[in-house]
Amino acid sequence: MTKPGAIVLLVLAVMLTGCGTYVPGIPEFALGASTQRLVQVILDSIHCEIKNSIQWVVRKDIEYAEIKANAEGAPPYDREKYRNAKWFDDWGLQGALTLTIKETTTFNPTITGIFPPFFKLGAGLNESAQATRSEVLNFYYNVYDLAYKETSCKFPIEEDHPIGSLLINSNLGLREWLESIILAVQAGSTQLLVDQGITHTVEFQIVSSADITPNWNFPSIMINASAKLLSGMRDRLHELLVTLGPVDKEKKLLVGPAAGQFLAGQIGSAISNRVTVVGPTVVVP
Repeated sequence: MTKPGAIVLLVLAVMLTGCGTYVPGIPEFALGASTQRLVQVILDSIHCEIKNSIQWVVRKDIEYAEIKANAEGAPPYDREKYRNAKWFDDWGLQGALTLTIKETTTFNPTITGIFPPFFKLGAGLNESAQATRSEVLNFYYNVYDLAYKETSCKFPIEEDHPIGSLLINSNLGLREWLESIILAVQAGSTQLLVDQGITHTVEFQIVSSADITPNWNFPSIMINASAKLLSGMRDRLHELLVTLGPVDKEKKLLVGPAAGQFLAGQIGSAISNRVTVVGPTVVVP
């Protein structure tokens, strides 16, 4: 084996043996990378898309109301009643960001002895190590604050950050989702929506794996003839749960069926990821 090839093999072996033997880092290539910085940029990107989407939907609702009011010759002070989704201003949004990282290393050496003419003996060892890390962060916004008190942001955001999540600067489908529900509601069918709330879930999962399979052949012994000697895997699951609905503005929490939707989504995520502790709500001013 050439010297460069031996170096590559050694580096790969060191990386593989590390998987599952320590707490996984959230950033990719986590040496020196800041987990806090990555999580903050994920939240900034999500906040930006949520805010822009809500502002767009409210603006369109107002524009449609203006068109109807102008057609009927309504005075300026009376035009708010023409909005189909005025009730949306009183809603709130609760979200949960879950980052789950799993790393696994498997060590599987085998040996086969050949004893002519009739006998062959095989033996092997299989050991593995797995480490799982889950981080859960809950957040809350008032729709009115996002729609009227904050300015729109440039998207995609331009912030330096460690590599580590497809939730950053991805189209999460929030605007299309809100448009298809909030702006499509017609008179007579709004009460059910106002009482129930709506939920949106996005998941990104990336699985990477690598293995080393060296083998040695001797006259009567074969070492690692076919099995993978050393393998490693890194599985990242990043989930975003967003529920909008009626809120208790003093407690800054969803109420009624919307609260049930959000809790059900959190429980489902916790069960699938075996997370037993759900973090507290962080109220974002």
